[in-house]
Amino acid sequence: MVKKILIFILAVSVVSADGIFESLGGQKVGTTSLVFLKIGIGTRATGLGGAFVGVADDPSTFFWNPGGVPNLGNSVYLNVISLPENVTMSFISISRELGLYGNVGLFIVGLDAGYMEETDEYHPFGTGRYFHYGDYLIGTNYSKKVTDRFSFGINLKGFMEEFYGLHSYGFGFDVGTFYLVGYRDIRIGVSLSNLGPDVKPAGDSLDYLSFSIPIVYRMGVSGLIFEKFRASLELDKPSDNVETLKIGGELMPIKSVSLYGGMKLNARPPSGGFLLPGLSFGLDAKFKKFKVGYSAVDMGVLGLVHRFSLEFRR
Repeated sequence: MVKKILIFILAVSVVSADGIFESLGGQKVGTTSLVFLKIGIGTRATGLGGAFVGVADDPSTFFWNPGGVPNLGNSVYLNVISLPENVTMSFISISRELGLYGNVGLFIVGLDAGYMEETDEYHPFGTGRYFHYGDYLIGTNYSKKVTDRFSFGINLKGFMEEFYGLHSYGFGFDVGTFYLVGYRDIRIGVSLSNLGPDVKPAGDSLDYLSFSIPIVYRMGVSGLIFEKFRASLELDKPSDNVETLKIGGELMPIKSVSLYGGMKLNARPPSGGFLLPGLSFGLDAKFKKFKVGYSAVDMGVLGLVHRFSLEFRR
């Protein structure tokens, strides 16, 4: 019965996503706003190349697949991302079990680009005036295990972008499902992120155009190839870019340590990076109820993007 339900949900999700992306006109690079909504969260998730929707068992699943939150229990999580040009982004989440009533969670995201000097056609080296850029998000999650193998979840979130005295406000939601097959810990995950109305800047007398937020459809699977090695595969379809196929692998040489790596097989950054554009790697170590993690993603000419995480579970 559960397998029939899963097949039905997958079929409906694929048909719905096809309709959404057909109406959006396929590839529309650079036509959405609030693109910080697509920046990957989590050391392990990004270390696996972003192939995480079918893994969904640590707190970064709030971003990748809200249907995986019942796998967390009670947890607190912090992830700090060091982006190029001294831009930093932070993610904090809390999840709590409610027994038969399901699970709830709260998460906050903040991106800070600091103050930048204004330039124009007459002052290419700066006017002496500075402006600030930042993105902020707060979201809530409700999720529930329907059976011991199947769970679903939904995020509701509001966000704001600040730029040069202007502000863009918006809201959206994510939905996700998670299914445990029951053989070699094979897991299937499907999610649809950033469904919401268009947003536009406000703050002065001008009337600006509105743009959609970046919808992302994800479908993936993971499983144990060997007892201590997990492989994952994921297909992403964003509304403002081409499809991306991601692969990842995680080795657990001892119980408290994990080593992982991954790659985007297409839509990779331009060459000229540290190792190979699109390549990612990382590790985490567990100390009793705490886990610390690190990952790096090669962004080509932009260099490595570093992520650090601290997790507590009870």
